[in-house]
This record gives sequence, C-alpha cells and structure tokens, in this order.
Amino acid sequence: MKYTIPNPFINYHSQAISHSKDSLLLSILDSLSLLNSTNVQFSSIPTSSSDVSISVRHDVDANLDFNIRFAELEYTKGLSGTYYVIVAPDTTSCLADYNLKELKAFVRRLNNLGHKVGLHSTAWSYDNPIRALEIEIDVYNNLLDELFSPTTKELLFTHHGFSSIKNVRLARLKLEFLMFLKYHRFFYIPRKVILSDSMGILSFPHPCTLLQNYQPYEICFHPQYWF
Repeated sequence: MKYTIPNPFINYHSQAISHSKDSLLLSILDSLSLLNSTNVQFSSIPTSSSDVSISVRHDVDANLDFNIRFAELEYTKGLSGTYYVIVAPDTTSCLADYNLKELKAFVRRLNNLGHKVGLHSTAWSYDNPIRALEIEIDVYNNLLDELFSPTTKELLFTHHGFSSIKNVRLARLKLEFLMFLKYHRFFYIPRKVILSDSMGILSFPHPCTLLQNYQPYEICFHPQYWF
C-alpha cells in the first residue's frame, strides 16, 4: 500500500529554518496529526510490527523551556513523542545546559502531557563507551526510579549516528553496546529517519523513497531550534 506524505513535508525539503518557522512548525504538526488519523501506525516510540509505523523523537540537547513549549504544542495537536535526555557519565551533572533537579521537573511535566522520556546517550564519544554507558544508565535509572513505579518505568534509548556505524571494529563494539543495553532491559529498535531538523536544517529523503520496504520510520525534532 502507498501512503501520501502531506505537502508541508515536500515544500520545505532541505531548507534552513527561517523567520517563518512558527507557521512551518504548525504545518508539520498538522501534517502529523493528519497521518495520525490514517492507517499509518503513529506512535511515540518505534514499533517492530508488520505495519508501517512512524514515531517522533525529540533530542533534548538544550533549553528545557523550549522543549516543554514544544511538548505542549504537540499535546494541543493530539500528538505524543519521546524526549531523549542527556545525562553525563560523571553521575552528578548533565552535558546539556540543564541539571538533574531541573530534569526531574521536566520529566514530570512530560509525563503529565502524555509524552515519554528516553536516554540520549553520549557514551560513544568517550574512550571507554561501555563504562560511560554503564554510568549513564545508573544516573538515568535513579532519575526514573524517583518518578515512576517499576510497572510504569520505560527504558528507551537513542544515540547520534548509532544506526549508521559500518567500521568493523566499531561494529563489534556496537554489538557489545547493544548486548549491554539488552542486559539492562533497554528498548532499542533501528529506524530510518524521514524528517530531521538537525543543526537547524530541515531535511528528509526524496518523497519517492519514503515508506518503501522499510519500517519503522522516525521523525526527529530538536525543540531548541523552533523558538
């Protein structure tokens, strides 16, 4: 079955986010709301079902206030997504411009809006990524344990560039990485990004390549670029 991607996805192909970004963002979210009402499986996290699925990821690299504004806007559109937060592998602070106390309030607000939270790992950039990941997981689990019961806590994971690793040595380390995540019961499914605002540039594949023999798909937002 073929799926039609609404025009806003096509009209703004590979264009820098400009002064019209408010109307652009509303157009994109309206398009996602439209997809959400079709037979495309739309969810806050990737799924491994046989149906075509699209999930929405938010990388919380900076400015929690902007992320909350984005989350509230999605809520008004009937949308939900997963907000992946950064925790530093020193157990005491965050690499992004927010601290753990602020992060707790942020996660509570996200939960009230019906969104999910996940771990945005930066461990791959360290000399010992497995050890860095282990510390990240401890910090992240402690954060969630304070906010959620064991039955409602979800362990979701993402990492920049993780799905595109092809170097043999790194591929072996990636396998060890994935086994470590599985041991700690983290949920990770490889997915193809079909829309991204990385570095403030809105980009996606040619429409003819979308939704063909690949699933699940993912849309990636960095809320700090939109306000």
